[in-house]
Amino acid sequence: MPGPFTIESGVRSNVTLKALLMIKVIVVRHGPRFDEADLEATRSCILRANARAFETPGTKLGLLADMSRYGFPGDYIRRREEIVREMTVERIRGLAAEHLDVDGMVRLVLGDARTQLDRFCGLGLGEPVVVDRKSRSVSDAGA
Repeated sequence: MPGPFTIESGVRSNVTLKALLMIKVIVVRHGPRFDEADLEATRSCILRANARAFETPGTKLGLLADMSRYGFPGDYIRRREEIVREMTVERIRGLAAEHLDVDGMVRLVLGDARTQLDRFCGLGLGEPVVVDRKSRSVSDAGA
């Protein structure tokens, strides 16, 4: 199923720029440098999370709602775990090359434009667009 690829981080204002640059480096290097240790860590994390993911009635209801909404079969979790167990480094690298488009990513940065905006210009991350609290472009805010 297609879905968003997200990276989130809460950082202090004085390291926002460094955090954005580090995220770019991580994403660019992730696919080509993904190795067996990364794969094992990913497998372990996903499979352990599944073991705890459906302990409450609310999480079970959420799973059933997703299964209904997306037409997933009754053994959806088992099938997903099989995919994780059978995943290879080569497949991950191929998926990363196909789907991780660093230049096409949208970065949403929440913060004070007065102190941060000038720092973002010229980073090669695209032209910053400042929006107000109602998601209007600042240049359109008076319209």
